[in-house]
Amino acid sequence: GYTLGGAALNKYSSIAIRHFGAADKVPMVDGVVSDQEAADKRKTKNKNDGNKSNTDGKDKKTKKERKKKAKKAKKKNKYYDSTDEDDDDDIYQEFNTLSTATQSSTRRSGRACIKRQRDRNLKESMHETEPYGLRTDIELYAPFVAPRAEETSEVDDVDAAVADKTGGGCKHGSARKKNKHVEQYEQPFEIVYCPNALLVADVHSHLCAAVEIMGLLGGTYDEAQRKLYVRKCYPIMEEAQTDQSVTADATDLFNVTERARNEDGLEVIGWYHSHPNFETYPSNTDCHQHYMQKYENELKQPYIGLIVGSWSTSDVFGGKSEYRFFNSIKEYQYTYTPLQFTPETQVQIPLHIDGATDDGDDDGALFQQIKQLVARYSALRYALYRCDFGEQWQGSKFTHGEKLLHSMRSHLQHTEQQTSLVESFIDKVKQCFMENVNEWWLTNAPQPKIDLDDKTADHEVTTTAEDKENDANGLNDN
Repeated sequence: GYTLGGAALNKYSSIAIRHFGAADKVPMVDGVVSDQEAADKRKTKNKNDGNKSNTDGKDKKTKKERKKKAKKAKKKNKYYDSTDEDDDDDIYQEFNTLSTATQSSTRRSGRACIKRQRDRNLKESMHETEPYGLRTDIELYAPFVAPRAEETSEVDDVDAAVADKTGGGCKHGSARKKNKHVEQYEQPFEIVYCPNALLVADVHSHLCAAVEIMGLLGGTYDEAQRKLYVRKCYPIMEEAQTDQSVTADATDLFNVTERARNEDGLEVIGWYHSHPNFETYPSNTDCHQHYMQKYENELKQPYIGLIVGSWSTSDVFGGKSEYRFFNSIKEYQYTYTPLQFTPETQVQIPLHIDGATDDGDDDGALFQQIKQLVARYSALRYALYRCDFGEQWQGSKFTHGEKLLHSMRSHLQHTEQQTSLVESFIDKVKQCFMENVNEWWLTNAPQPKIDLDDKTADHEVTTTAEDKENDANGLNDN
C-alpha cells in the first residue's frame, strides 16, 4: 500500500488505476488512502493554495522547510536512484525483489543495468559459451630493468603506490610504465629457467593425448636483484582432468610442497599445466586460478604460471613444444588482465648418464624423475588418457612417440661436444617407455632391440636342446 518513496498510495492515482483497472478495484490494505482521506488531503491542498499572501518571514520559513523536506526526500530516494557504481549490485538485488506493481514508479539509473549486463557478458565469456575462453589479447610485459642500488630502498614506497592504484586489496607488484605512445605493464622481476629442469614438464605434457596435466615449479628468488630462478618441476597427481581443465589431488599437492621445501630446499614459485588441444594462451579460468594462488606482494614473493603446448604446438616440422610464462592482474569482478613474461635461460641441472652425481644417483636426478613419471602413467588408471605413441601426430610426419623425442632434443641446450651425451640421454628415456611397450604403443609397436650377446646365448641354448633330442632318438653320430 505504499509507493517507492514511502508515501501512502492514493487509490485514485494513475499508478493504482493503471495497475488495478479502476479505483474501486484497489484493495484497501494498510497504506492505501481511502475516499475520506483523499478528500481531506485535497481540502488541505486547496487551503494552502489560498494562503499565498503570506509575509516575507513566513515565505522564508516555508522555503526553508521545503528545502529541508527536499533534502530528506533526496536522501531517502537515493537508495532507489543512486548512480554510485559501488552500490549498483545491491540496488539491483533489492530492485528485483520489488512487486511488479511498482515497475512504473520512479526509474533507477540505467548505469546499474548496463554494468550488470556487462558482468553477465563477462561471465558468459568463460568456458561455458566460448570454446576455451582463451585470452588472445594477452599483453607482453615491458622489458625487465634491473633495479639500481638506490631503488631497492624504495620498494616499499612503490608497493604502497601500486596498492593505492589497485584499491589496496588487490595483489600487486606490477605497476604501469608510461611513455609517450603506449602504456605498458613493467615486468616486476626477471625469470631465469633451466631448460633441463623444464624437460620434466615437457615429458609430462606428452603423456596424455587429450586431457590436461599439471604440476608445481620449484625455485629460488633473489629479492635484491629481483631474479626468479626456476630450478625444478614437480608433477602432481590429478584428482580430475578433462580436455579443458585439471584439478590437483590435494594430498599429493601437500606432499610435493613439503618435499620441495624440506628435501630440496626450494620454494614453490609457480605452477604449470598443459594445453594439449589449443594454443598456450591462458584462459579466463587460468587467470582466475593463478590470481587466487598469488601472494600479496609479488616483489617479495613472486608466483608465476607456465603453460606447455605439447600436441598443440605450431612447430609441426620440428615438434618443439611451446612454453608461455604468464601472470594475471585483476581489473574488476570476473575480469583479469593476462600478462606474458620474457624469460631467460640458464643451464643449472647438467645431464648425467653414467657415473655418480653429487647426490650419489648413478643415472642423475633428472633422469630418475622422468623414469618415475613414466612408471606412474604406465599404471592402469591412466589407460583412458594415455597417449598412443604409435599413432600419427596430426598434421606432421612424426608419430606421437617421435614427436616427444624431437621436442626433448630441441629444448636441451648443449654444445657440439655434448651431442652424443644428449642422444644417449634421449635414448635412455625411450627405453623407459619400451619397458612398457604394450601400454604406450597400441599401434605400430616398435620391435625391441636384441643384444648380440643375448642372441648368441639363446642360439647355444637352442642347439643344446636339439642335440639332446637327437641323442634320445639316436640320430647323432659319436
